[in-house]
Amino acid sequence: MPGFSTLPSAEKVYRPPKAERTVNSDTVIKYWYATFFEEPERAKSSVASVLQDVYDATTADEHPLKKLFDGSVNAPVYQQFLAAFRIYRHIQRQKPDYLFDYEFLAYADELMSYGVYKAIGAELSAYSDTNRLTQAYKTALMTIRQIVNEDRRQHEEQGRVFSYTVYFKKAKCRVDYNTNQNIIESDGLIDSLLHIR
Repeated sequence: MPGFSTLPSAEKVYRPPKAERTVNSDTVIKYWYATFFEEPERAKSSVASVLQDVYDATTADEHPLKKLFDGSVNAPVYQQFLAAFRIYRHIQRQKPDYLFDYEFLAYADELMSYGVYKAIGAELSAYSDTNRLTQAYKTALMTIRQIVNEDRRQHEEQGRVFSYTVYFKKAKCRVDYNTNQNIIESDGLIDSLLHIR
């Protein structure tokens, strides 16, 4: 039977044929937060606070995210989780090809994810298109290269040490990205997320 192997103890163990498609739910929530919820710096700096925020949304009636995490099986957040997973997976697959030339990639998964999301937008079916993901990845890569180089230059001019880790944990990285790409943040993000299906 496919997916099963015989162990010496004659027990059957299920082995998914596509194990590379599995991911921890914490990771999916983290990348949803970085992309759809548009806070890559918070997803980078504190996964625990992201998970706490989502938990609070499921238990506190007055929580701003409650509309998204209300327990409904038809909640749009589940389709958004799948898109966030696809972004995450694509970024992980591309990273080895670019890491040597773009060392910041070792620290920029969340902002790269945000950049891919902003390049593609709310059309969830587009996250199944490898060509669109790759084009968006390249856009994010070049944008982040520009903003990192500019921030590094500013640090050097002031005699300060630049750190990728520190940069990608600050909201400044998202603001710099948005400025470079002429992105204006939405004031009605949660209402917008309710309509992304």
